[in-house]
Amino acid sequence: MLCIILLALKLIKCEISHNFFIFYMKCSVEISMYPLEKEYKDHIICFIKKLRIYNNIEVISNGMSTQVFGDYDNVISIIKNEIKLAFKTKNKIVFNLKIVNSDLSQIEDF
Repeated sequence: MLCIILLALKLIKCEISHNFFIFYMKCSVEISMYPLEKEYKDHIICFIKKLRIYNNIEVISNGMSTQVFGDYDNVISIIKNEIKLAFKTKNKIVFNLKIVNSDLSQIEDF
């Protein structure tokens, strides 16, 4: 029943493959990155450029944060991997993430 409601609200997409249902949930993630060092800009730019390499997500940046949109599993997997690579540097970095279970890439008129 919950799946039918989510499908009706367009929060998930469903496909049938080999008699199994495959559900795709869209999500939006806002990321703020704070490298704790004087030369912080290069680390942020590098992180954003790495995100933009992936074809299966949409990446939009502004002066305060970067937003990532797409299928939940893809987005979370990509962000997890890129954050892990950033953490492997010798630098201390703080990430702030906001995640919503909806595609907010389209700006609505008010």
